[in-house]
Amino acid sequence: MARRSHSDRGNDVGGAYWIGCGRRGHLDGDVHEAELNRPFGICALHDGTLAFTDTHNNAVRFVISETQRGVRSCYVKSVESSGLLTPKGIAASSDDRHLFVCDTGHHKIKLAALPSRSALTDMDSITDEVEMFALAGNGKKGWRDGPALEASFNSPAGICEYPDGTIIVADTGNHCIRQIRRAVSGKLVVKTIAGAHAGLETTKGGGTQRFESKRVSGYRDGVRSLFRSPSAVISGPHGELLVADTMNNRIRGLLPSSDGSSHWKVNTICGQDRPGHADGNCEVALLDQPISLCWGANTDTFFVSDRGNACIRQVGRGYGNGLAFAWVRTIEVGCIPQAPRSVRELYQCCHPLGIVCISWYNTSRKETSELVVCDGGDNIIKMISLEELEHHVLDINRRFGVPKLSDRSTFQSESDSRSYNDQEESLSPVSHHHDSEGLSGNQLGDDVSTCSCGAARALEEALNANAALQAENMRLRELLQCTFDEIELADKRFSKNYHPQID
Repeated sequence: MARRSHSDRGNDVGGAYWIGCGRRGHLDGDVHEAELNRPFGICALHDGTLAFTDTHNNAVRFVISETQRGVRSCYVKSVESSGLLTPKGIAASSDDRHLFVCDTGHHKIKLAALPSRSALTDMDSITDEVEMFALAGNGKKGWRDGPALEASFNSPAGICEYPDGTIIVADTGNHCIRQIRRAVSGKLVVKTIAGAHAGLETTKGGGTQRFESKRVSGYRDGVRSLFRSPSAVISGPHGELLVADTMNNRIRGLLPSSDGSSHWKVNTICGQDRPGHADGNCEVALLDQPISLCWGANTDTFFVSDRGNACIRQVGRGYGNGLAFAWVRTIEVGCIPQAPRSVRELYQCCHPLGIVCISWYNTSRKETSELVVCDGGDNIIKMISLEELEHHVLDINRRFGVPKLSDRSTFQSESDSRSYNDQEESLSPVSHHHDSEGLSGNQLGDDVSTCSCGAARALEEALNANAALQAENMRLRELLQCTFDEIELADKRFSKNYHPQID
């Protein structure tokens, strides 16, 4: 867990604060004045230094604290000439010596070599001492496994480091999960471990047959899994991977196959086949385009950046085995600061993207955790205190019947699948019945089951109507943002090409 001191704060607002002034642009310096342009991915080093991708500025930037004459200040600094194009996902190596960056627009994975801590705090040395190298990808949009620099990606957006040093990539455009590992020969190779392109080896009549899944997006659990635009991946404490399956509106879990093969088994943790917003048991919770993930102060909970619902969700374990997630809740809007420019007062977390959890010590040496959220709509980075949130975990467990947790994990059955290109015809529909095997952890309490059918129907209709309104609102906001971007680009092109004649 990354740590930082008590005084490393930006604009403080009642325990929640932000980094950046809210104006769209590219300006380094003090966190109160820095200008960002759609911050997307974010990660933290062990000393609390933050590194984030500023997508529309095509840059990797740092939030760094330094002490001068006994006064600690916080600054934003960019890595210049990084050669990136709309970078998105970013992750730090376990030893803090490297950053792994998804160069999304170039369809590559980049490696940034970090300087020592003393050089990192020197604002003038960052530009010179942070070096960027190509780790994987040939720059051509497509799908191809093999030697790292010959492999092809399609708009990769999520990345993390597995405990054994393997790099895991959410290859969004290819709807699959890839790994970058070192082969026996010592060279780096790329292999698809889950999703539409993952091969499968089977033995028939004593021989080995290899075939490839149909290259489609969709939804299916098991070894021959399907995803739909996965955008984020994080590594868990039990060797599992968690994936934000964005356009399937689900969080998926991956575990290595028990037969020792290189293929991973995929299961669903929460979310259903329709977008929406509903808290509660993992079986009934609804998400809308989850786009980023991070673990909480401990691995009992993780957080989800729920882009379609413009909010942050928290998913927690029950009292069962280590893989059992039981409930989903929404972080109260009051915990999130308003934007410095109150154009969107109704949407205090306008467009949540990358998230990361950090810990720091206050003046009484008490450890406190904070959630750092990239708000791509307001062009700021928000900091949310988690101290009060953690106090509610036990109450939530009791509310949703977690003490009754059975030995079943939060993973759904392998037969659960859905194809979006109508290329898988004999797939069973998504099942959420309580007697189905392998469904999410526990049932809601007995008090929920005694609700009248009329009230349940009214609640469901209200939730569906609310989800539809939120989806339409998000669509209009994204359309407006795209229009603004097009106008700005056209204005730049006109200014560049317009040369008035002087008589």
